[in-house]
Amino acid sequence: MFSLNVLGGASLEGDAGPVTGRAAHKRRVALLAILAAARGRPVARERIVGLLWSEHPTDAARRLLSESLYVVRKELEEEVFISTGDEVALNGAVVRSDLGEFQDALDGGFVEAALRLYRGPLLDGFYVADAPEFERWAEEERDRLARAFARGVESVADEAEGAGRLLDAVEWWRRLAGHDRFSSRIAARLVQALDAAGERAAALRYAVTHAALLREELGVEPGPELARIVERLRAEPAHVMPTFPLPAVAAPPEHGGTGTTAPAAPSESVIEASPPGREVPSLPAPAGPARAPSPRPAAVRWNRAAYRAGTVGMILGLLIAAATGGGNVAGGPPDVPGLDPRRIAVLPFEADGGDAQMEALAAGLTGALIDRLSDVQSLRVISRSGVLPYGDRAVHLDSVVRDLEVGTLVTGRLQRSGGSYRVAVQLVDGNSGEQLGSERVQREEAELFALEDAVADQVERFLRRRLGDHVRLREQRAATRSSTAYTLVFRAQRLRSEAGAVSLRNDSLDIEAADALLATADSLLARAEEEDARWAQPRIERAQVWLGRSVLTSGHARGEALRRSIGHAERALALPGDSTAALEARGTAYWRLATAFSGPRDTLLTRSERDLRAATARDPARASAWSTLSQMLRFKGALAESRQAAQRALEEDAYLVDADNTLDRLFRVSVMLADYREAARWCDRGREAFPRDWRFVECRLTLMREDPNARPDPELAWSLVARLEEIDPADKARRGGNPFSPIFRRMVAASISARAGDTARARAENARARQETAANRELSLDLDYEEAYLRLTLGEREEAIRLLRRYLAARPNQREFLLRDPLFVGIIEEI
Repeated sequence: MFSLNVLGGASLEGDAGPVTGRAAHKRRVALLAILAAARGRPVARERIVGLLWSEHPTDAARRLLSESLYVVRKELEEEVFISTGDEVALNGAVVRSDLGEFQDALDGGFVEAALRLYRGPLLDGFYVADAPEFERWAEEERDRLARAFARGVESVADEAEGAGRLLDAVEWWRRLAGHDRFSSRIAARLVQALDAAGERAAALRYAVTHAALLREELGVEPGPELARIVERLRAEPAHVMPTFPLPAVAAPPEHGGTGTTAPAAPSESVIEASPPGREVPSLPAPAGPARAPSPRPAAVRWNRAAYRAGTVGMILGLLIAAATGGGNVAGGPPDVPGLDPRRIAVLPFEADGGDAQMEALAAGLTGALIDRLSDVQSLRVISRSGVLPYGDRAVHLDSVVRDLEVGTLVTGRLQRSGGSYRVAVQLVDGNSGEQLGSERVQREEAELFALEDAVADQVERFLRRRLGDHVRLREQRAATRSSTAYTLVFRAQRLRSEAGAVSLRNDSLDIEAADALLATADSLLARAEEEDARWAQPRIERAQVWLGRSVLTSGHARGEALRRSIGHAERALALPGDSTAALEARGTAYWRLATAFSGPRDTLLTRSERDLRAATARDPARASAWSTLSQMLRFKGALAESRQAAQRALEEDAYLVDADNTLDRLFRVSVMLADYREAARWCDRGREAFPRDWRFVECRLTLMREDPNARPDPELAWSLVARLEEIDPADKARRGGNPFSPIFRRMVAASISARAGDTARARAENARARQETAANRELSLDLDYEEAYLRLTLGEREEAIRLLRRYLAARPNQREFLLRDPLFVGIIEEI
């Protein structure tokens, strides 16, 4: 019997100990993890191939899968797999899995048993090179399992409290607080549980620790609920634990797993009451003025020990809402005084081990990152020679800041572990000495020559996005004298960011949840307007919020959301000051309104183009305005100008705020210009930078159809459709305002099947699409366009022409676009 353990790491063990050799190769362990997640259900080979060998041609990928199945069987000398036709399942009688047991226990109602199995995030620290689809799958599964774990812990903690098992409840709440360190709601429950168990001092100490964590890593104050609880605890007499025997702790939680313990909450044995004459530090009151930022330490020492003790603060969007609470307006982001954060010093990376190869590689990484950031026009980066004196000795970061007058510092460390290299990079605020975020990149030794480019690419994206937030907050803070209005806008922006992240998931309630977050953001912005009626930013943000809400709905509701966006933008334009952002918001809303419905749209397009051109003229660095202008110009048929605008957007997007949309538009306009090599380049760049974005999976499928020189590969095409149906299912696409997307993808794959000679499947898919769109005139018209190409591929020229004529009769504004579509170049004159 073998054990596959993937919660908190990745290992395969037999009766004699850990499995080594060819069966323990990372990609084969990943194969086992995929099958384990299916819990005995068979998985299609094309699905496995799509996850683990998506970068290979289909035939080669299938051979690699067969080889991996053979190697694992041979090495383990057991029938590990059950193969049925073109599907594979894991044989549970030979390989048990902690993942399957965790899910089975939850489903069976054995919650505590399941929680004991959860030793940490799925495949924590496990990485498979050149398998982006697998990494996306693992990330989605990791998030799903973490949420299931959190729900389970909360349920048993509530049950323990209800049964009077107070010490059990404390331990469970402590474990949940370690799982979600930034949640003020969970912190409040732990504080209450500690107090109920007679540990008042421990409760107050944890509350203070939690507040310090939020201030240091997120720049916010805890929610009002926690502040009220602390205030009450200080006013009331402490609880005394009963002297009668307590029930035994059944199934005590384990604390050995990665990511499941609370580093900020030591056990009760080490939490002591405050010494006589010293009070526990206080939390802010539930309401009141914003706290001043913590004073800057006299010196921040940059040395190896401090570096190893660095923190990770990357996932901010989802955590801010939990940390700030519902109605509390105190404690927004701290002010950013003094030095300009756009002036950057990349300090020489440190290399563990000290050998010449590691030192040379670290120097190369430093230089590559300096060169890459120097190409961003809005950043001012200290040269290699300027930072070189700080590479050979321990140095105070304060000294670097003072000497170089930089507002942002980048530090890095290169490590080698076994057969892989790991680079950890940190972004430090030169004004306060606080860490703004961190990023890690790992590559196998065989990929050593690609490590430099990989680090430069990934870290550049991270730094530009994170620094963009920092600069934006700095600029916005200077525009208002009301700290309350500023904090409300800050919280609304975080909610808007969170809504964007939530809307990308596949749960059926995600769209409603995202819309609710945007509605809350709108109410916060309305309050910000009341606090500072002369500040345009709340009105601009409200225009952006309603743009966001428009893509979460359809029909009349979508039109109403866009009209409200226009209204808020116009109210912002009525105020004195810079109106560029309001112009862009209004131009974007006009553009979306023009394309949301059939019928006359010339006036809306004219207004959109006027506003977007005005916005780019006033602020040539406004990347998102260039990007939307590119989209509109492509729609009008001005393809060359559209590509120029998209390229300008990418050049000006110093902080990669709109890079996903820009790369998508560069891909689409390149396809329309029949520049398929360039289109493939933009598609690949999008997939590397935004691996969870469905558009950069769909672009691979689209390119297979559009490029006449591409060999039709129906098997790969349908595997991409399956992947798209997983990450952007029909229900989600419909709720996200893209109801035709699922039909479009299948029609594209049908055309590829037709080119490969499988006309039966192509006709069957077309018939299915006609049935699905029969009751919706707009979708039926969309289908006319896609079916026209399919008919051409099937040799039915006259039917293709008839469909396109019908399409243009209903949508005459699409004529210029159609006339430039390479798909129909052979029949344009007859349409």
